[in-house]
Amino acid sequence: MTVGVFAARAAEVQTAQDQNSGSLVEQRGEQKNTPPPAGDTATPAPSAANTPVEVRELWTGSLYSSTYRVGVCVSAQGTVRGVVHLRLYNGKVDVYHIDGTVRNNDIEAHHSSGHSFKGRLASADKVEGVISLKNGMNVRLEGKRIHDAPLAPEDCAPLP
Repeated sequence: MTVGVFAARAAEVQTAQDQNSGSLVEQRGEQKNTPPPAGDTATPAPSAANTPVEVRELWTGSLYSSTYRVGVCVSAQGTVRGVVHLRLYNGKVDVYHIDGTVRNNDIEAHHSSGHSFKGRLASADKVEGVISLKNGMNVRLEGKRIHDAPLAPEDCAPLP
């Protein structure tokens, strides 16, 4: 998926938000002419203009004896942010907040510890690449992409 495709998808999401917001504003506007029934209070319409438009994906896979779930949010400009949940063989979950970019199906992301990921969006349902650990070790991985995944709004973390 190129940045242009992410931008187009983000525009679709924005249009849908605007349409939904517009219909709420129109309904609310009609209510201005007629006072609400006793006990009811008018609630302001949510502002879609203030909501950042991002494409949301969940990437899943396994790495040695661990499994991972990565929530990824991509802006129309190609900015990537997300959260990696790495479930170890003993059940412990390590959490990594990442950020980076995507351009022409190539994605780069890094964590503040020095670990990084370089890969590509190989197909509509597959991501592949190499994790470079700060100790110099490189690990090749392949994951499944799930589009329009529900993620935590504040940081794009995978939901349970």
